[in-house]
Amino acid sequence: MTGTPSCPHDIFARAPVAARRWLFTDIEFKVLCDDFRRGKLPKPFTFTSRIRSADAYAAAREHARRALEARADPAFAEMAGAIARPDVIVVARGWDERAPHVPHACTYVHAVRQSSRGYVLRQRIGETTEHSRGFDVIECPVAELAAAVAGLLPAAGAGTRPGFTLGPGSEPGIGTTVADSRAFFDTPATGTGYLRVLQSRLHFRLPGIAQTSALWRDLPGDGRYLIRSEGAQPTVTGLDYRQLTGWIDGWIGDIVHRLDSGE
Repeated sequence: MTGTPSCPHDIFARAPVAARRWLFTDIEFKVLCDDFRRGKLPKPFTFTSRIRSADAYAAAREHARRALEARADPAFAEMAGAIARPDVIVVARGWDERAPHVPHACTYVHAVRQSSRGYVLRQRIGETTEHSRGFDVIECPVAELAAAVAGLLPAAGAGTRPGFTLGPGSEPGIGTTVADSRAFFDTPATGTGYLRVLQSRLHFRLPGIAQTSALWRDLPGDGRYLIRSEGAQPTVTGLDYRQLTGWIDGWIGDIVHRLDSGE
């Protein structure tokens, strides 16, 4: 949910009617996570109860649990299992840099891939950035997972400034002037945030996990830039929806290959 123009690639708006989806209240989703994720909400989601009484909260949780049990079927179990034990996770969090605490300008997205199944989750923002009006989950073909995540960010074209590198301490790298670098970072972004793509389970033949993260910034009257730290120096590059989808998809593919091949 954002206060900026929605992207025409929003999976929740364009998905086929037959696509399996689930809508949860905030308490229902919290109970789901308590039961399947040991109480941990998927990042970057937040939950703050509006119920002040402990007894009333306990009653609301019990009501939510009964509601979840009534909806349980094989598809529900597959969805909950994928959220609890995914192979790959993609996280997106966004806000308006000019007003970071304005709820309607925020974006909270969590996507998972487990084997041949993919799901995209989003938080419906409440009255503060810590509150929620509920959570939506939709099944997504794994080949379209990256596009679905990119499509839930605010609509933006590619930034037009030439790409540049950053040296130590966010100083400009070769080919970039101090003025260019400062002008980029001193311009308040209409939208900004972070993206993470990470391996969520260990492979017995490989140490550690594969993961990456990047920052995105939408400059007014210009477009979107991605700030990556995958090489010797961070890079700043203008990119559009298609290019952002390709970057996310490339990392998902690399992680899936790592898990499948053990290389």
